[in-house]
Amino acid sequence: MAVNRSKRTHQQCTLLVSIDGDNQSIEARKQYFDGILTARQMPPRADGEPVAIWVPSRNIETWIRYFSGEVVNEADDYKGKVRNLNLKQTAEGFVAEFRQWQQSSKDLRTLPSLIDAYEELTRIL
Repeated sequence: MAVNRSKRTHQQCTLLVSIDGDNQSIEARKQYFDGILTARQMPPRADGEPVAIWVPSRNIETWIRYFSGEVVNEADDYKGKVRNLNLKQTAEGFVAEFRQWQQSSKDLRTLPSLIDAYEELTRIL
């Protein structure tokens, strides 16, 4: 974070942080991140700062399986259960859904943690 902040004075830098939600809320995990910064005598993320925090709930494997076409929920633990999945398809699914969300966020039905991620991404673009 310190390097990102120092480079921003002369370069356009954006930072994407991802932390699994595990059994905590998205907001609790974002507060945890701010707590780490505070513990290191760094200010927490500012509203206009180009830093996005993604909190896949329960873990990133949930998103991977979701974009691979599986029915998932954010309560089950999918950790380690993504072998033999097409990661290119996963990435393309993410981009396609994000674009759909940009065009009509009210009509999109998706995972709550993805909506938060899309809002974070929109905030820094």
